[in-house]
Formats: sequence, C-alpha cells, structure tokens
Amino acid sequence: MQQMVLRDQYVQNPANEDFQWALTEIADECRHSIMFAWFCEKLDVPAYYPTRASVELGRGFKTLATAEAAYAGILVAEEVLDIIQRDLMRDERVLPLARKVSQFSTGLRGGAGGRTWGNLPRRFQLKEPARASKSESRI
Repeated sequence: MQQMVLRDQYVQNPANEDFQWALTEIADECRHSIMFAWFCEKLDVPAYYPTRASVELGRGFKTLATAEAAYAGILVAEEVLDIIQRDLMRDERVLPLARKVSQFSTGLRGGAGGRTWGNLPRRFQLKEPARASKSESRI
C-alpha cells in the first residue's frame, strides 16, 4: 500500500493537499505497523511471513495497479479491517490489551480508516453530474 501511494505521489507538489494527505496516510500505516508489532511482541507471537505466492501477487498488484485501482484496493482492505477491529474492541471476551489496540487503531484514523470518499485526493472523488439548464430540461 505504501509503495503504491508513494509511486503515485512522489513527483507531485509537496504543498498540494493531496500530496500531504498521501504522506499522512503513509505515516498512519507506519504507526500501525509499529503498534501491531509491539502488540505481537507483548503476546509472544512469532513473526508471520506471507507465502511466496502472496508476495508475488502483491508485487504484481503493486506494479500493475493504476492509481484508481490502488486507492480502491486500499479503501476496501481498510474498511474490512476496521469492521473487524470495531467488533474486537467491543467484545468483552477479547483480551483487554487487544481491545485497546483495536480501539486505538480505529480511533487513530477516525474509524472506517478515516478514508471516506470525501477525503480522498480530489482527482479520485466522484464529481456531481452537471445539471441541465432550464432551457435544456424542457427538451
């Protein structure tokens, strides 16, 4: 995810709000990675490594995905993970530390990944259709 966003933004104007949004998203993901690594260490969970096939599929997607597909993939994945985390943080059967990590993770991004259609970079936002003028609407 981070590589796709960086690849999309690295030649953009750093003063542009879309560029700054992208860097903020990358920074959030870095913090999440550190937080989950700390959590796994606390629970003495060994490191998980994806299968070779998963790595290659990810590389293929990263290489072939256009900006629109990359951002759509990010939105879908984040929404699924946020739903799981919201369920975990409310379930009293879950360890208190796990509930707190889930709460922090969803709260950090404002829930739903903080990635709503309204705060995507402007070029990916859906535009409202132009309204017909009064003379055109009578035809």
